[in-house]
Amino acid sequence: MTRDKTTSPYVTYADKLPSLPAVALEVVNLSKRDWVDLEELADVIGHDPALAAKILKLSNSPLYGRRRQVATLNDAVMTLGLNSVKMAALSFSVAGAAGTQEELGGYDLRAFWRRALVQSVVGRGFCRHLDRRFGDEAFILGLLMDLSVPIFCRVAGEQYLPVLIAMDAGHPDCHIEEDHMGVTHASLIGKLMEEWGLPEMVVAAATWHHDPEGLPEGSSPELVDLTRIMNLSHLSACVMMCEQRGDALRNLHTLAARWFGQDKSAVESVLAGLAPSVEQLADIVNVDIGGELKVVEILDAARTELVQMSIATATDLTRAERNFHEMERKASLDALTGLNNRASFDATLAAEWQRRVGEEFPDPLGLIMIDVDHFKKFNDAFGHQAGDEVLRAVALSLRGAVRDTDVVCRYGGEEFAVVAPSASGSALRALGERLRRAVERTDVRAGGGAQKITASFGAAALATEPRDRKPQDLISLADHALYEAKRKGRNRVEAVEDI
Repeated sequence: MTRDKTTSPYVTYADKLPSLPAVALEVVNLSKRDWVDLEELADVIGHDPALAAKILKLSNSPLYGRRRQVATLNDAVMTLGLNSVKMAALSFSVAGAAGTQEELGGYDLRAFWRRALVQSVVGRGFCRHLDRRFGDEAFILGLLMDLSVPIFCRVAGEQYLPVLIAMDAGHPDCHIEEDHMGVTHASLIGKLMEEWGLPEMVVAAATWHHDPEGLPEGSSPELVDLTRIMNLSHLSACVMMCEQRGDALRNLHTLAARWFGQDKSAVESVLAGLAPSVEQLADIVNVDIGGELKVVEILDAARTELVQMSIATATDLTRAERNFHEMERKASLDALTGLNNRASFDATLAAEWQRRVGEEFPDPLGLIMIDVDHFKKFNDAFGHQAGDEVLRAVALSLRGAVRDTDVVCRYGGEEFAVVAPSASGSALRALGERLRRAVERTDVRAGGGAQKITASFGAAALATEPRDRKPQDLISLADHALYEAKRKGRNRVEAVEDI
C-alpha cells in the first residue's frame, strides 16, 4: 500500500503527525525477525509499566477466554502468543496518539473510544464466528482504524471544522473529508500505519475498510475477508451509536449475507454479547466510553427503525407507482376532451392488429372515423371557445354510445376515431348509426341559442388475418368511407366492404 508521500495533507502536517512510541517501535522491529524470543518480547514490553499492566490484564480477561490466572508478564506473553501480544502492544501503545479531550476542541473523545472498542470486539467476534485466523489483526484494526480522526482534529485545526460539524456519533463523512482535506481519515491512518511499520495486511485493511470493493486487484483472500469484516465492524458501531441505526443495520445484514452468507440472526448473535467485552476492554485500556452500552435496547430500536423505514419505503414506492400510472394515463389522454389521444389511438390499433397476425380465424377489427360537420364555419361564427365546447360535447356523446370494448379517441382537430374490436359488416354499420344519432341529439349554447351538431362517419373492418397489410390500410379505407359520407350530404354513415 505505498502512497505518494508528497501528496497533501501528508506534507502539510508531516511534522505534526505522531510517531510510533519507542516501545511500540521495538515490538514492531522484534516481530519482523524470523525468530522471536518471547522472553525478549516480554522484556521490551516491561520497559513500559503501563503497557505491561494492560497486557497482563488482557491475558486474564474473558476476552481471551483464559481459565488460568496469569501472574507475570512472561506468563502473559506465553499465554497470549506472539501475534496477540504484538497486536495488543501496538494497539495499547499507539492508542495514546488520540490525545486528550482538551486538545481536540469540539471532538467527543468518548464517542471515539466507544466506537473503537465496539469495532475491536465485533471485529474479533466476527473472525471467531466465521472461523478466520486473523482475530488479532481485527482487534488492532478496530482500535486504530479511526485513530486518524482525533489526529486530524488536533493537527488540522479549523480546516477540519466542517467535517467535525457534520459528524454523526464521532464518525466523519468521507466525502466531506475529501472535499475539505483532500484525503479521508482511512487513507491517513493507512499512511501512518505504513510509516510506523505495521504489517501490510493491517495497513491495507485500514486503508480500505470503508470500501472493501476498492481493494487492488489480486489482493489475497485473507486481506479481502479481513477488510470486509472491518467494514461490518464499522457498520456495527454505527448501529450502536449513530442516529440512523436502521440504515446501518440494513447495510450490515445485506453485506454480511452477500460477503459471508450470514443471515440476520447470525449477525446479531455476534452483537448480542458485545456489552461486557466492550466494558472490559475499556477498563483495560483505561478510557471513558460514556456509560453502559445497552445492546439489547439499541438493537430493538434499530429493528423498529428498520421496519418503519421499510413501511415508509413501501408507501413511497406505492405512491411513486400511482403517480407514474397517473402520469402515464394523462399522457395518453387528450387534454380538451378527456378521450384517448392520437398516440393512444395508434398504440391501440397497432396492438389489436398485431393480436390478429398469424391467427387462422381472427376476430374482426372495426374502425370508424368521424368528422364534425361544418366545424370551421362554426368556429368562425361563434369563436374558438364555442368550438371547444362542440368538441367536448361530441366526445361526451360518443363515449356514451359505444360498447365497453370500444375505444374512443380524438384523432386530431375536429376528427374522432372509434376502434371497435369484433365489429364488422352490419354490426359495425349499426354502431356507426348509433354514434351518429347520439351526436345529432347534441347541441351547444352559442350565439344566443342552441346550436345543433352533426357529424359524418366512415367505417371499415378487418375481417381476415392481416397478412402483409398494415393498420394504415384500415385507416385509409375508413377515411375513404368518411369522404363518401361528406360527399353525399354529411350527417350519415358510410362503410366499405370488410378487407
